[in-house]
Amino acid sequence: AVEAAVAYTRAVGLDALGRRLWRVDYLLVQHGHCKNKEDAKQLVKAGRVRTGLRGEVVKAPGQKLPGDARLAVTPDGQQLVDAGPA
Repeated sequence: AVEAAVAYTRAVGLDALGRRLWRVDYLLVQHGHCKNKEDAKQLVKAGRVRTGLRGEVVKAPGQKLPGDARLAVTPDGQQLVDAGPA
């Protein structure tokens, strides 16, 4: 029963907390980072979009995240420094 519930939530685009999931390219436009989804896709493909508290790089424009996900776009040409443990 639990496996069926997990499969259902993934199929309808919900996370484990029941929040609706959205494509990252859509969220970038909605959050005002881009003018359109095509620009958003280019930013993701260039590796310039990060999410979460740890700043994980978003790898695909179709990756799904909750609507309130923290998104950051790095400026063009900026080098990112790993702030992980030494």
